[in-house]
Amino acid sequence: MPLDQFKTQVLLLHSEQSTLDNLSSGFTDSYTVHCATSGSEALNTLVDTPINVIVSAHDLPGMSGLEALREAKKRSPQTIGILLAGNADAGLEALVSDKEVFQVVRGNVTGETILQLVDEATQQMRLMALAESANDTAADVEDTIAEHIVMETSENGSTIISDGTGRLRALDPAKVSAAASVGSRAVDLLVLTQDKEFLATIKDSSRGMHTVHYANTLAEAVESIKKFKVGVAIVDAAMVGERIEQLTEHLRKGSARLVSIVAGRRDDGEMLMDLINRGKVYRFLLKPVSPGRARLAVEASVKYHLEAP
Repeated sequence: MPLDQFKTQVLLLHSEQSTLDNLSSGFTDSYTVHCATSGSEALNTLVDTPINVIVSAHDLPGMSGLEALREAKKRSPQTIGILLAGNADAGLEALVSDKEVFQVVRGNVTGETILQLVDEATQQMRLMALAESANDTAADVEDTIAEHIVMETSENGSTIISDGTGRLRALDPAKVSAAASVGSRAVDLLVLTQDKEFLATIKDSSRGMHTVHYANTLAEAVESIKKFKVGVAIVDAAMVGERIEQLTEHLRKGSARLVSIVAGRRDDGEMLMDLINRGKVYRFLLKPVSPGRARLAVEASVKYHLEAP
């Protein structure tokens, strides 16, 4: 199945079918919308379908919306819950933790506002995954990609996140695994940084399989690309700040198939996510970087470079 066919799975929960029809009207083809009229029906849907976001009315027959979202969270911790509450549900926020429900929404909602709420929730989910799991410091250099959350740019430029469970938008393992047949082929790496510890981590993660060139200025980086057949550039965001896009484009002029990895801090997450969405950056590493996570990023990027048309 092509990567662009993976869709965000949304479950709408309301006791009235007419309301479900109205709320589902604003969604585009990027989403698959499931509907349920009771908490038990919603939980049954969760058994068969990996739901990304549940939007539930609080006032339901039998099990309340809050109870349904709490039970859904127990069964599927990665599912995001949004609770629609009426003005009569005073003090409801005090009963809800942010770990149980992403957001409590009051007042009238339309199909368009529901779509916006879902987009905001999934955006937050991706930022959290990027910030907290893009660099698993427990990763070992022998770990496989499928065991960790990774963030990629697919062929159509869209951002894909996977944790190997299928709960988030899934990656085709054949596309991103650091296969031995490809990973064993040497590719020159360029590291642009002034951080000696970061440079040492990248060198350690390459384990002698790839030649690592070092530059601590843009001029040195450009010269290295002219002199060597660099396939992957690892850029320290601390050196260039918001000029990452201009830098990567400048470097790519010297090597059209150059694949870029950017290492940054948590505060860089939103900016780098935008670059990944637009295909300017292939991978993001969260500093401090572990050798295991660095190796996963490098080998996936090497494979992507070697398979590029």
